[in-house]
Amino acid sequence: MARKKTTPRAGSERSYVGKLAGQKYAVVSVDTLTEHPKNPRRGDVEMIQESIGRNDFYGAVIVQKSTGRILAGNHRWKAAKANGMGKIPAILLDVDDATALRILLADNKTSDSATYDDGVLLELLQQANVDGGLDGTGYESGDLARLLTASDPPPLEPPTVPAHDEQSKMVHRCPRCSYEWAARSEKASTSARAGN
Repeated sequence: MARKKTTPRAGSERSYVGKLAGQKYAVVSVDTLTEHPKNPRRGDVEMIQESIGRNDFYGAVIVQKSTGRILAGNHRWKAAKANGMGKIPAILLDVDDATALRILLADNKTSDSATYDDGVLLELLQQANVDGGLDGTGYESGDLARLLTASDPPPLEPPTVPAHDEQSKMVHRCPRCSYEWAARSEKASTSARAGN
């Protein structure tokens, strides 16, 4: 029996099936774009400038086609201008003002909600450090040092060694076939041979 499709009621769970937004990729003059006047995010333009200087400008800013306002990448655009770039790649979205505002908010909030796998981050930072340093990554040597300190396992307790008496036996295992056998400890074997 086929299931009947239903429309979500107010307050019920929503279906998050999406589709591609109407968009066009273009390389545009930085002067044709403007920062969104309601962007609540305050980014580190200097850090982004350093990244552009070391890694070049990659990706694209997201722009509302009808207004030229940047919905995602306001600070990347500022950094590109500060670095003297005349043109940057943009994805032009054909959306209304209400959708543009939701995209602006979602882009900021979804990046805030992300977390890091510190083990993987540590590995990447160590590799970057070996491959030419951390310049252009946004990380500094202090960040790497903190991750290294946090990843150090606590000191191990020394193992306790059981006391061996003269009659104790040791279990041996063949490294090739894993055959196990028991033998008296060296001290017990020596005493037995000495006739004690």
